[in-house]
Amino acid sequence: MLTKEIQAGLEQWAARVDDTRRRVREAGPAEKAASVRYAAQCRREAFKYLATTCGSLRGWPGREQVGDQGVLAAHRILLALDGLEIRKVLPLVTAAAAKHRIPPRFLAEATDALCVAERRPQVYGTAAGHPVADEARVDALRAALGLPPLAPQPLLQQAFPARKPTPDEPLAAELAVLEGLLRELPPVVPLPRTVRATVAAHSVWGARTAAARPGRTPPSWRSGGAYGGSARSASGARTLRRAACWTC
Repeated sequence: MLTKEIQAGLEQWAARVDDTRRRVREAGPAEKAASVRYAAQCRREAFKYLATTCGSLRGWPGREQVGDQGVLAAHRILLALDGLEIRKVLPLVTAAAAKHRIPPRFLAEATDALCVAERRPQVYGTAAGHPVADEARVDALRAALGLPPLAPQPLLQQAFPARKPTPDEPLAAELAVLEGLLRELPPVVPLPRTVRATVAAHSVWGARTAAARPGRTPPSWRSGGAYGGSARSASGARTLRRAACWTC
């Protein structure tokens, strides 16, 4: 079942992540630190949304759930994550690729992105400018995922497989990864409550506040006392009369 709302959310977060990464590349020396902090905050929020989406879909977003654009948006968010975040969701990506819910190329790029983030040689050679761990076996590893042999030019995007995947229930290992992923997410911090302190009219601060307001007369001027003493005396007399009536 195609979920339009989740697809739109993934596309919006992917666009925000791409925009923050572009700002970091284009920022000057003065704005570099602020751009990096904002990009890191946006990346963490996008990861939280992606993890929540995996929990709602009980697995990595697939083509039959969020469409081709939603799958591509989730992959764009994934490539922007750091090594620890990629390692948490990589089992879900592996399971989705094994069930033909995402292109196998996405699994290769996610694996190489993890290697690059952890400063290790990559496995499939999809990250340009980074060394390959085993150049003798890289073409065989790529062939296992249906990728062409490693070439010096950048790899072209491959289309989704024409075969329609058969839906099946998520494995227990996938659910365990999801539970651990959602459990490690930080809770949402509630908004602070703004409480305005009340000041009694007969206090010193109350008299000053009333005097500061235009068109208002301070209590001391209205009552004739230092700070409204006559008003407090009248109030005390009314309280004693009420008490006398209650005891009758």
